Amino acid sequence: MPEIAILLATKNGGRFLSAQLESFLWQSLVPTCLFVGDDGSSDATREILWRFADRSLFPMSLRDGPRLGPAQNFLRLIRDCPPWVSFAALSDQDDLWLPDHLSRGVDALRTAQGPALYCGRSVITDTALTPLRLFPDRGHHIGFAHALVEGLAGGNTMVLNRAALDLAADLFSTRLTTHDWWLYQLITGVGGRVIYDRTPSVLYRQHRHNLVGAPVWYGPGLWRFRQMRRGGLRKWNAPQIEMLHSIRHKLTPENQRLLDRFRTAREHRLPFAALGLNRAGIRRSGFEGRLAMIGSALSGQI
Repeated sequence: MPEIAILLATKNGGRFLSAQLESFLWQSLVPTCLFVGDDGSSDATREILWRFADRSLFPMSLRDGPRLGPAQNFLRLIRDCPPWVSFAALSDQDDLWLPDHLSRGVDALRTAQGPALYCGRSVITDTALTPLRLFPDRGHHIGFAHALVEGLAGGNTMVLNRAALDLAADLFSTRLTTHDWWLYQLITGVGGRVIYDRTPSVLYRQHRHNLVGAPVWYGPGLWRFRQMRRGGLRKWNAPQIEMLHSIRHKLTPENQRLLDRFRTAREHRLPFAALGLNRAGIRRSGFEGRLAMIGSALSGQI
């Protein structure tokens, strides 16, 4: 059996943490270990974790997180993941895994050669885990061109193989502001494999304390459009694009050219920039997403 680790980032998650920990025990493929990075919780989070460790079927390691936000907490956990771990699944503190989550991820990655990432859709729920809708399906144009302008799936669905863990650990940076989007860009950029599962295996709980949540109260198209018009795409993506530029030599030749064209387009506010992005195949998913990206390119917010 391969060594399978769960990487859990926590901070003041005591309200919902127990349910997620219980779902680890329900997995049809039992994990080998649990590594937790706690970003300075002041509630009962640590007590809940230690109580769970006392009765868990697998060992737990709890360490202090970097206190730089969830992205850096996850990236630090990936960087410090022991070399004997074959696969690592990322976990938020307030979701709930269905029993086949780990098995689906590991089975999909078993035969992958080189860096590989499994991810997929999730079921967006309310606080009581009542299903609201499915996370948007962004798996129609998987690749670096898509990754430059849009994340594929939530980090709470992601499982990485050993080669992907090594790659991400080697390119750790405190400048990065997202971990899931960065992993998608990185794996596709170097020519690795990304496996997208349209069958949900995670219940993605939404509540008022979500640091990065899904658009629930109005349509996802409108939500994305508003975010991009406010410069959200440029703000979130800028550190990642510069990081990709700094490791340009690791990208495939085709993706080096795509990155160069994208960086050039980001510096212009002309219709030609939007046209160039479209011709290069650099586009977001869905009609609303593509329309919003064109508007952002014209206003210099790409």
